[in-house]
Amino acid sequence: MLYQVATAALSPADIAEPIRKTLASFKNINLIMAEVVGIDPRLHKVSLSDGDPLSYDKLVIATGSDYNYFGHDEWRQFAPGLKSIHEARHIRHRLLLAFEKVA
Repeated sequence: MLYQVATAALSPADIAEPIRKTLASFKNINLIMAEVVGIDPRLHKVSLSDGDPLSYDKLVIATGSDYNYFGHDEWRQFAPGLKSIHEARHIRHRLLLAFEKVA
């Protein structure tokens, strides 16, 4: 649905909400934004760059991704990605601005 946000067919709020709002009603979930420097699956411990190890029952790892321009990084400015709300809003801005310039 990101393409619908990028083409101004939908509002970003129509397709997503902050994960903290989604998980706020679950008292047994802790959200932590930090850099992981080590994982010990046997002991169920995660080591963070800014503190002591954390224990976990279940661990979800979201590593993210990056775009591949096949050795042509100069394409990045002309071919923006579409993997997040932020990127969809950026494309939407560029698209609507182009229409305004033509009119």
